[in-house]
Parts: sequence; C-alpha cells; structure tokens
Amino acid sequence: NRHNMLQEYARRSRGEPPIGEVPALTALLPKEFGVLVTQEGLEKVYRELTGCSGAEATNFRANVAKKKMKAVEQAFGGFMERAAAKIGPEQARQVWDQLVTFGQYGFNKSHAVAYAITAYACAFFKYHYNLEWWTAVLRNSEKKDILEKHWEYCRHMLAPPDIRTSSQVFEISGDRARV
Repeated sequence: NRHNMLQEYARRSRGEPPIGEVPALTALLPKEFGVLVTQEGLEKVYRELTGCSGAEATNFRANVAKKKMKAVEQAFGGFMERAAAKIGPEQARQVWDQLVTFGQYGFNKSHAVAYAITAYACAFFKYHYNLEWWTAVLRNSEKKDILEKHWEYCRHMLAPPDIRTSSQVFEISGDRARV
C-alpha cells in the first residue's frame, strides 16, 4: 500500500511524526500540517516562495488545475530560481513536485467544503434511511448501472414487479422498493 498525502495528513493531525516532511511547506501551511489541502494553499506557497503577485499565483494555480502543462513547465525555471534562493534547491524541487502533483487533482476550499458536506449527508441518509436512499439511487440510475454497480448492494430490498402496483419508476412499497 503506497503512502499518500491523505494518510500523511491524517498522521500529522493525530500528532504522529511526519514521513517525508518538507520544512518549507510545514512553515507555510501550519493549519494544514504542511500538507497541500486546497488550491488556495497551492497559491499561497507559490506566491510566498516566488515573491510574485496574487494574480500571478492565481494564474499558476489555474494552469496547473487545468492541466496546461506547457504553461506550467514555463514557470519552472523562475520558480526554481526564486524559491531556491529562499529554501535551497532540494526543497524547492520537492515543493515544485508537490505543487504540480496536487494541482492536478486538488479542489478550491469552497468545493472541498461542499463535497465534504454532501458526502456526510449522503452517508447519513444511506445509513439511517437505507430503503429511501436506494430507491432514490435506483430511480436516478441507468439500467446498466443498476445491474452492474448497484444490484449486489440493494437486491435484498427489492420486491418483484406487480402488475397491480408497479410503475415506471422505483417506488417504496411497504418495506421494499418496486419498479
């Protein structure tokens, strides 16, 4: 099992010693335990280590997030020159690698919060209102997805079709869902 930044964030948040710590990131992102968590953190690190303007940092973040790798590669020389003067070439390269890797899958803070709230709500409803949850999932799924992805998890909740009560969509019928 490969160690990733989610595991590293969890370790550090529990007070465990970091694995592969980059001191410059720890100093710049103390609330995040030195781990890039949001795109705003990426911008902050880029701005602080290069001395560039907020607009330039935003532009860099956008290029990384949108996978405009030609533009990202063009920023490499300037980043390394300015960041290496502050934190040394080895740390500057480690930071660069993390910025580029993180930026390709990271979210901005508002999206991260929205996804977290949505995930929590979905988990709550799936646990506490399991039949209602699966009825809604099945109602909004393609037949192929029902058969290939959902069937094994919800088949025990389904009643067979009934000529008298079946409809075009999944509905709750007693303690089962029926189409």
